[in-house]
Amino acid sequence: MDQTRIQHTQICQIHSKKKIKYLQVKEIANDANKSVLLCNECFNEDLDSKAKDIIKISQIIEDGETQIISKWPPLEDQEITKKLKQQMESLESSNSILKKINDYFTVLKNEVMNEIDMCQKKMINQAIELPFIKDQLLKQYQQISQISKLRQLILQGQESSFEEHQSSYLDISNISNVNSSSSSDKLMQLISNKSNFCSEQFLKQVKDILDKVNPVLDKIEFENMHSQNYKPIQFSKINLDQIFSSSEKFDLLNQLQEADVEELINLLKKRIQFQDKKIYETSQTYKQSTNYQESNKRLSINKNSSKKIKIKVDQPNYFGLYKDWDINCVSQNILEKQKKYIFRIKCDVIQPEVLFNIGLIQNESIDKIQGFKDKLSCRFMSLQNKIKYQGGCGIDKITKGFDFEIDKNSVFELRVWIEGQQLEILDYPDYQNKIELIDQNKHYLDSYQDLRIYLYLFDNSVSYQLVEAYTVEQFDF
Repeated sequence: MDQTRIQHTQICQIHSKKKIKYLQVKEIANDANKSVLLCNECFNEDLDSKAKDIIKISQIIEDGETQIISKWPPLEDQEITKKLKQQMESLESSNSILKKINDYFTVLKNEVMNEIDMCQKKMINQAIELPFIKDQLLKQYQQISQISKLRQLILQGQESSFEEHQSSYLDISNISNVNSSSSSDKLMQLISNKSNFCSEQFLKQVKDILDKVNPVLDKIEFENMHSQNYKPIQFSKINLDQIFSSSEKFDLLNQLQEADVEELINLLKKRIQFQDKKIYETSQTYKQSTNYQESNKRLSINKNSSKKIKIKVDQPNYFGLYKDWDINCVSQNILEKQKKYIFRIKCDVIQPEVLFNIGLIQNESIDKIQGFKDKLSCRFMSLQNKIKYQGGCGIDKITKGFDFEIDKNSVFELRVWIEGQQLEILDYPDYQNKIELIDQNKHYLDSYQDLRIYLYLFDNSVSYQLVEAYTVEQFDF
């Protein structure tokens, strides 16, 4: 049996048949000569003992190396131990942090590779559509010149009589001298367009060759030369600046190198930086300074590793008069009337039939009355797997959806524009439900001064997560 087990089973010096169960913290600090190890009988006989001055021996043994014990060491003010415990609960283990880092970069790599694949496919499609790349030009030449037929005729010449060979060759070369010149000119127009930037020397060489094969060219039918519903570009009417601008787009086909990948990564970084710039420093969004029914002593507000604010009632560590009373939780910042705000809030409920409110409260009310009495909030109730609108607190005009009944894991999106008298709640990200401030209450947005975000809490059966908070130029819809 190990030493901790021996100590745990010590016998009380006063009640010889009873095992030691408790450590009396208060006496350690006040009287070194008085026994601080108590059994159940000692605890019952000491009428002055209080729960806050007693620690279970089993708690020290089981949790002493893995957790912070709330009442140890004995201090005049246990606020330090309380804050240390809250801070520890909000932190994560090193393995969890490393996993999040690896997951983040795995997702980032996949996004980058997906973007590169899309660029590659797009450029390949553009290349296929180009009219005068090498393969297509060769194909057109073979079709126009009938070189394949001539080659086949020569290869089969030994198997045919001289007369048959002569007749076939004349058939291929039988052309009209009248139209030969016009056929050659039309081909030259296609080859010599300004988009190819061909030199005069090259064009002259091509023209000489085409003149030599004029007998073959006359068999080309130019009536269906261009695709249906398309007309040839009149390059004579396009200046060099326009041509260079178009040429730059085609240059991308030969430039998918490291610079392109680096530019793509920079674009992704700029997107992330833009989003970070929009989002507030959410750790400053909520405060505990309201004195309404000692809300400042009963609230627990912490920021987790993903920068989300978690708000809950610290029921176990509060011993005051208002343990079973509701709480006003309000934002640190007063909302500016001309700005358009979006707040995304998740409500975590651990039991059914719990009521909670989301909305606004005027600064004058935060220390005096329940926030929903300002008539600028919306009341919801948790069911088994759903959250359902209850009504009666101001935001009661359903404009989308039926009865605003959503999944319990959904996020609420609160939209606020005081100057435009716009106060509404939607389900994010589906946006299948929408509920607005009723018309007869909109005058409160003008008459109330210094409005703040308001959340209603009662006990630890419900908590909130502030997921995002930012301003926009315009609401999407």
